[in-house]
Amino acid sequence: MSAEQFFQVVLLPQGEFARFLHAKPAQRQEILVNLLGLHVYQRIGERAGIAQREAETRAAATRSLLGDISGADDAALAAAEGSLDRARRLGADVESGLPALTRAIGAGEKARLDLERVERELTTLGAVRVPEGVASLGQAVASARDIADKADQAVLAAEEREEKAA
Repeated sequence: MSAEQFFQVVLLPQGEFARFLHAKPAQRQEILVNLLGLHVYQRIGERAGIAQREAETRAAATRSLLGDISGADDAALAAAEGSLDRARRLGADVESGLPALTRAIGAGEKARLDLERVERELTTLGAVRVPEGVASLGQAVASARDIADKADQAVLAAEEREEKAA
């Protein structure tokens, strides 16, 4: 026992001893608790009681959840494990297909950009109009070709005559 405890227990404070002797059991307990500084243990006991009630509440909730599970036998467990295995295989398949999907998304984006470019070019081409007089220009070109062909024939005929004359 430490010196402090000795003085608290053996040498009761003056006036408290008489009160202690004449007190009822509940009051004596309170006087001893005050003298010995046992409030700490009361608080620990209260906290332990709170922790116990919380643990009992959680245990009751867990029991309730377990009670709600119906058909929890070996067959259900095996079926759940089979489902888990299938889900894992599906996850692996998805993981293995991701690179191809990523490439396809990239190709789709490139195709979308190409389509937008072609649509802009079509819009630009759609705005192109034939200038006025092009139809008559085509006739003039055809007529000039005919004249040039006739002139070529005349030159050839003149060259042949010159040769014959020479």
